[in-house]
Amino acid sequence: MQKKKAKFNLSIKIPSMESLTQTKLFDSLGQKSRNLKRSEEENSIKKQEKKEEGFTQDFIGVKSITGGLAIMDSGDVIAVMEVIPMNFNQRDVLERNMISESFKEVFRIAPQKLHFKIRTEKTDVTKLMQNLNQINADETDPKILAQIENYKEYIRELQKSNVMCKRFYVIFAYDRDSDGSKSSDINEIYRSMVETGSSIATIFESMGNRVIHCFNDNKLMGEMLYHLLNPNTSYIESFDDRLSRIHRDTALYNLSVDPSQKKSCMDCDFLAPKGIRIYNNHVLSDGIYFTFLCLKDNGFPSRVNAGWLNVLSMREEDVDIDVITKRKNRDLAKSVLSKMNRIDGIRLQDSIHNKEKYKRLSNKIQNVTSIVDHLERLDDDLFDVMIIITIRGTSLKETQNKRNRIKKLLHSKSLYTEDSFLTAHDYFKMTLPFMYINNSIFSKNARNVVTTSMSSLYCFTAYALFDVSGFVIGYNMDNNTMVAINNFNTKLYSNANVLILGKSGSGKTFLEMMLGYRMRMMGMKVIYILPIKGFEFKHACHNMNGLYLQHYPGSDLCINMMQIRPESNIDQSVFDEMNKVVEVPLLAKKCASIEREIQSLMGNDTITSTESGNLNKALVAIFNRYGITDDNDSIWADKKNKIVKQMPVVQHLADYIAHDRELSRIYSALTKITDGSCQNLNGQTNVSFDNNYIVFDVNKDTMTEKELPFFMQTAFECSYDLAKQNLFEKVVIFLDEAWLLMISPEMAAQVSAMVKVIRGYGGSVIISSQDIEDFMKRSNGFGASVLNSTELKFFLAMKEQEIKLLASEMDFTQEDIKHMKQYPKGSGMIYANGDKVAARFKASPKEEELFTTDINVRQQLAKKKQGMKKEGRHISGQKSNKANFPGKRSNM
Repeated sequence: MQKKKAKFNLSIKIPSMESLTQTKLFDSLGQKSRNLKRSEEENSIKKQEKKEEGFTQDFIGVKSITGGLAIMDSGDVIAVMEVIPMNFNQRDVLERNMISESFKEVFRIAPQKLHFKIRTEKTDVTKLMQNLNQINADETDPKILAQIENYKEYIRELQKSNVMCKRFYVIFAYDRDSDGSKSSDINEIYRSMVETGSSIATIFESMGNRVIHCFNDNKLMGEMLYHLLNPNTSYIESFDDRLSRIHRDTALYNLSVDPSQKKSCMDCDFLAPKGIRIYNNHVLSDGIYFTFLCLKDNGFPSRVNAGWLNVLSMREEDVDIDVITKRKNRDLAKSVLSKMNRIDGIRLQDSIHNKEKYKRLSNKIQNVTSIVDHLERLDDDLFDVMIIITIRGTSLKETQNKRNRIKKLLHSKSLYTEDSFLTAHDYFKMTLPFMYINNSIFSKNARNVVTTSMSSLYCFTAYALFDVSGFVIGYNMDNNTMVAINNFNTKLYSNANVLILGKSGSGKTFLEMMLGYRMRMMGMKVIYILPIKGFEFKHACHNMNGLYLQHYPGSDLCINMMQIRPESNIDQSVFDEMNKVVEVPLLAKKCASIEREIQSLMGNDTITSTESGNLNKALVAIFNRYGITDDNDSIWADKKNKIVKQMPVVQHLADYIAHDRELSRIYSALTKITDGSCQNLNGQTNVSFDNNYIVFDVNKDTMTEKELPFFMQTAFECSYDLAKQNLFEKVVIFLDEAWLLMISPEMAAQVSAMVKVIRGYGGSVIISSQDIEDFMKRSNGFGASVLNSTELKFFLAMKEQEIKLLASEMDFTQEDIKHMKQYPKGSGMIYANGDKVAARFKASPKEEELFTTDINVRQQLAKKKQGMKKEGRHISGQKSNKANFPGKRSNM
């Protein structure tokens, strides 16, 4: 039996006023409510603990962080890189094979020792909340503030409901330079580590994984280590908060002592947990209990595929997997293996009459021969691979129960483990990101694997669509991770456009409303153009204190289609040289816009080239009368104070061309505005668009089929103008049932161009449709263009023929097609950067009440409200001698 290790009772040695007054570990962690329970647990195992006073800084052994590397007291230099996983299981078989084959190349260039860490934990929403607070720091509207608080509460509740995230790390230590020499010069070490890390990152990125490295970023390295070493505190106190607190406390301490006793902050002070206690079979660190299982060398599965390590974590919260690999000396390995085979060959001859022994030795000789063949013929190396499973919990009993449950479950899968009895100290250190290896434990449990077979260790597969700079829309149905997106994150997406497709009743409208709410709370200007059932958005719009505009013949709204709005210069840096956008004077753009709107009024009566030329001359002449020329500054009455000149209206154009026989058809079309049912559009715009939540209800039931494209187009042109006004304001335009706008070839071309160009103005267009066949077939090729021009796509439940239409443009697998037929309402596939996520779109209860369009749900909510009101009146008006005890309903 291995000799019992000395146990440590460690506490943090930060010279702070706080630490000087604390006497209990758990009080310092804010765990007062658990003190009594844990005291009982500690007393029951007190005899196991051999105390040795020390400090957590000394235990973790970080001397400093330099150049984004951890310099250890032992002299080792450690690098930590985070790997962003991919949705590996959604890839086809050929692509998965290519990924796993590429992965083994990591081991050909990696240092002698390599550590992969899979961390399963609660989703950390700290940065997401901080970002939300920062964006809304100046918000004063009480309705919007109420929605923001409701959204925050929703995030907290979603976080509590066992929503997990997985984070993946690659850890390695300085071994030696490429020429085989080992340097003591920190600059040479840094160069070598960057070279190694870059080579590893290149391989991962070729497979589709992004890599976040810390080279030359001390804060990022510190933040990673702080989070890994403080699984509890890091959720309570951010790394920035800890930095500030320790600097502040150290300064206060130095003011209170003699100058000779003054202390300075060390890097390890910011990283170390507030306390560590080590027992025979578990460790208590940062208020969390740790225990360990190790896969035995004979407990590995005989045949595995890439991604099999996910079986070990089993979607359990607070269960980590550590894979530690160590390359053997190839020449020495071949020599030892050859000698083993010779000895086993002799033993084989002696056991010819013992069938069981003979078979076992035969298999061993065959395996060793295969390994030697790989070393000689395939230029493989031989690795020792050890796999540790870390189980964490908030109480000892919880941790032990979880360990026993996992051990039994793995055993049922023929995966055999041993626990950390008498060795918890070493297992704990081996799972820290500092490349510590206990040789005795490692050699006992490590499994020999050749380079070719190392591809099976690819584990970066639990894709999580969670962007801390974005907004939460639900959770991943495959792995229960929280889903948060930021379509404006240019590091992830080349444009901010979004496509939503789903059959009627799939939850498309609900998703549109939720996205709009989230985007508004993230500081974006949100504009909806709704030709169908716009009234469904009315309640949600008023609740957000938005601007609800009824845009149809005879309404109170007037949008002057002759109005020229200022716009900022387009950001050409977002386009490549082949797709640079040519800047056109505002007057020329407005003339083209007016012609498109008149064309939509004329329907199938196409404007001729002669009419187009004469109309353009007339428009230029009219605008010239108002002092507006090709000089963009000519639109300003007072540019300094942002006051634009008064613009002509449709009546001015009609009067100008009234006697022009060549423009008689256009004059006739305009009479619908000047003298007909659309006279509400014959004047100056009578509404301010300063509101950041705008709904255009273009109700198709209030107009003729020929009028609908015109009203949609005027709303579209106005919205597009608003998106171009400020390069620093993010504007999102929702085009619902966009195919209705695309029936006209001219408008199809205009909207298609906008989808490609709007990113240059910092804007986004979200296009949705429930009539997928019309979207793909009746939109003048616009459907296919949008598919290729939107980085984020939401595919909700669809009919089989609709899926077939999309399958020709998308790389859907048979599994994808099966799910898309069966997605329940309010869920679907998110397609982002080539990865697919099956998501449940989840809003808060209050938002669901606002967003739902399901009549049954609305009736249930109405009954529930009515019942609550009746119950409240009954209780308040009841007189009874019976006492109402908490938790019990009184008889009524």
